[in-house]
Amino acid sequence: ASTAATSTATNATGTSAGTEVVGEHEDAAQRKHPSGVLPVVNNVVARVDLKAPLNLKTIALNVRNAEYNPLRFPAVIIRIHEPRATALAFSNGKMVVVGARSVQLAKQGARKFARIIHKLGFPVRFSGFEVLNIVADCRLNFPIGLERLAAAHPQFCSYEPELFSGLTFRLIRPKVSLVVFVTGSVKLLGARSREDLYRAFDVAYPVLLEFRKDVRPASQS
Repeated sequence: ASTAATSTATNATGTSAGTEVVGEHEDAAQRKHPSGVLPVVNNVVARVDLKAPLNLKTIALNVRNAEYNPLRFPAVIIRIHEPRATALAFSNGKMVVVGARSVQLAKQGARKFARIIHKLGFPVRFSGFEVLNIVADCRLNFPIGLERLAAAHPQFCSYEPELFSGLTFRLIRPKVSLVVFVTGSVKLLGARSREDLYRAFDVAYPVLLEFRKDVRPASQS
């Protein structure tokens, strides 16, 4: 069993996959995992180049739900509710969008932010939309022995329980990190496409399964 886990973890090494450019069909990535568990996306971080310099103070004064404090952060923060997303717009025209629940909604939100800024008279163009990070959660149906996992795969795992209760399991192909908790709760970070997200779960699941903890029923007196 240990050899199988080592082999699976070793297969996770290599070069990372490329960046997702919007246009990927997310519906095609939907599928069922044999475990019955599928990571659920809760945040997509993306960026876009508006190809025009921005006056952040003007944006902050004229856009609803916008805030700007240059002493704290060098970008104006804009929030919208449909789709629910937040933009960080910088004076050089670069914009980062966070908080959307899918790549499609992230792109939709980015275009809406661009239109809002365009209405203020800035000659913006929507260019170079790129996904930087897809964050997802899932809960396995078994607890995990983190100490044994860290000892068996020290080249992939970081675990310091005195500082943080989760173990970080880093894959290289695809370049995705999993934060694993003893309860079986798992957070996946760093994927740039849904395909990479699901592939990372496929690679990591058999390793996590090997280190499941047996839960013994409480003895009755």
